[in-house]
Amino acid sequence: MGEPCPNAKSYTDLIEAKEPKFFLKTRTFLLDHTSIFTYILRYPSSINKTMNLKTETKTTSKLINGCCFEVMNTMPDNAFDVVFTSPPYNRKRNDKYNNHTDIVDDYYQFLHDSVSDCLRVCKGNVFYNIQKNSYNRQDVHRLMGAFAPELIEVIIWHKSNPMPNPHVINAYEYILVLSSENKSLKANKTYTKNHFTTPVYSANPYKHIHRAVMHPEVCSHVLLNFAKEGDSVLDPFMGMGTTGAVCSSMGMNFTGIEKSLEYYQEASKRINEETQLTF
Repeated sequence: MGEPCPNAKSYTDLIEAKEPKFFLKTRTFLLDHTSIFTYILRYPSSINKTMNLKTETKTTSKLINGCCFEVMNTMPDNAFDVVFTSPPYNRKRNDKYNNHTDIVDDYYQFLHDSVSDCLRVCKGNVFYNIQKNSYNRQDVHRLMGAFAPELIEVIIWHKSNPMPNPHVINAYEYILVLSSENKSLKANKTYTKNHFTTPVYSANPYKHIHRAVMHPEVCSHVLLNFAKEGDSVLDPFMGMGTTGAVCSSMGMNFTGIEKSLEYYQEASKRINEETQLTF
């Protein structure tokens, strides 16, 4: 995360939406000669592969290659219904990425600034997935204290097959739920628990360049239970585009920001491929 942030202009007036002719359209723009912006307009898949949900809503995806702090600075307040994201974990060992580092000098400030930006641009709930480890534990817990008034819930993502080690195995991650408006987290159905279980994403098809891709079931679980069809969803740490692919299949509008050009390009390709329609 030590690379300089490219400049980014507002994306709100870049494109005039056109009715799709039952196929996916993709248009790519260069912002200020530094940031790339891709706009995808389509009808969502008729059946969600993971959750078997029918969707009727026309959706859009907006993918931006740039620094999330600079890009979000161009966005208006309350621009999105939901934020779902997972920032770098500051592992220090840097063993998850080929051409990228997640090491941040002042990791707490990095987290604090990103949460503040997410809260500003979100009129609903921010779902902020992070795992405490031996490198970041104090920063993560300090963050939870700093945003105590906005922290309305903590969801536990339990991993059924975590990585073994000789110490206490780190078998869960936090999904911090924050909101400037809501006082509590309301689910779409009764008896929704604040914990769930998935396996580690062993079948990750992108492990040759990114070995820490989130299991799609994690995003699907959160959006299925706490968002609705037609919502606008932001992921400022888009990575390989998992959130975007899930949003497309669930009839939600997606905006993703990714700093790495390589990951941005792979995410664009993935969302294109996973949301093609057949009529």
